[in-house]
Amino acid sequence: MYGFQIFSQKENREAQGALHEAWDQGLLDPLYFFPVVLDWAPPKPDPAAARLLELEPLPPRRNDQIIDQLDDPARDTRAQSYQDVSWFLNGPFLPNVAYEVARFVTAGDETGFVKLCWTYARVADEGIIELDFTNPFAVQEALGLGFDVNWYLRLVQGDFQETWPPPYVGPIAQFGGYGYEPLPQWSDYRFQWGSWKKEVFWLVPQYHKLSLLFEYGNAQNDTLTMIGGRLQGYTQPIDVRPTGWNVSHGWM
Repeated sequence: MYGFQIFSQKENREAQGALHEAWDQGLLDPLYFFPVVLDWAPPKPDPAAARLLELEPLPPRRNDQIIDQLDDPARDTRAQSYQDVSWFLNGPFLPNVAYEVARFVTAGDETGFVKLCWTYARVADEGIIELDFTNPFAVQEALGLGFDVNWYLRLVQGDFQETWPPPYVGPIAQFGGYGYEPLPQWSDYRFQWGSWKKEVFWLVPQYHKLSLLFEYGNAQNDTLTMIGGRLQGYTQPIDVRPTGWNVSHGWM
């Protein structure tokens, strides 16, 4: 490794004189030293080139800045924290009662991106019936005509980091929060468990949870033996440029 130090003109002249004297006395090996170095002078940049450099735009700002580290200096502001929550509940189930089967939670100063949603229903009548994934109303038909089947997305504000409440069971009207637009409720089997091409792009703001719930109504039906759901995605700190890129290009 070589070090460089800036000296005054007088010091340079004195150093060059000492080198010349050492060269003349044969103390410097010519194999490793070239005389041109003795008379080296700092290069003078072309004034036109210097002017062009002044006109160059400033380099782009780094994505990560000290303020992006928030209160934790060890936090990687570019990190994407994976989140995948899935619950399965066994019957019997009560009519007109909503059952929470999955949720996605964000903390403060972070944005959530839900990228996949799956729903599951198992109907048993003298054996398990495999539902037809091409039939959007397979659940209703398996339960029997006339049964209302609904899936819900509800967005609830709060800090759910310290303690996660157990899956909700109760009337959907008492769940709290509000419907998640543009898909607060649906009745078909569009997100059947394990089916492909079920990617979504649902943004979840900081200090919120997005819950997936199931409910059927009209009358008791014991042939519905299991329900489940899955919400998968990631969270990312808010105050960084990559998060803005992910939000703006999420549909691409």
